[in-house]
Amino acid sequence: FDVERGITKWIDFTNDNSYTDSIFISHSTTRHNKNIDMKQLIESLSSAPIYFICFDLSEYHRFIETYHVDIPVLVCETILDMSKKISSCKLFIGNLSAPLACSIALHKPCIGILPTQPVHYFTDVKLNTNLSKYIPSYRVVNTQEEIMTILHEFVPTSIV
Repeated sequence: FDVERGITKWIDFTNDNSYTDSIFISHSTTRHNKNIDMKQLIESLSSAPIYFICFDLSEYHRFIETYHVDIPVLVCETILDMSKKISSCKLFIGNLSAPLACSIALHKPCIGILPTQPVHYFTDVKLNTNLSKYIPSYRVVNTQEEIMTILHEFVPTSIV
């Protein structure tokens, strides 16, 4: 695990200026964190447009149903399409998934939400903690307090 991965940005795209000030959220149901209240998180972001980004619309519907929030969705058909959109956003927030891996590879400011399920926890924590040592724009969180504190670092003017 103690490999210096991700030090060099290894993919890059021309940004789509329509998402420059946006915050993207991706939330897979397979690595859920019961400590994070996504509704509180979304309500705390006041000045930036927020989008849910995904490949599968069912993930969006589960997110909306679970957290009782109303944010627009960007459904991507390919990993290339998703990567181009993520390249353009201000901040990416998501649990461990392909969209988070894209944001890390792009060296986008991003927050990785660690899972609370024991089956994933040890490996995911070790790997992602190491990544956050080498990539200054990447932080990992496991609690509501951690994510709220880190948000001030990435988008201090957006917090209510």
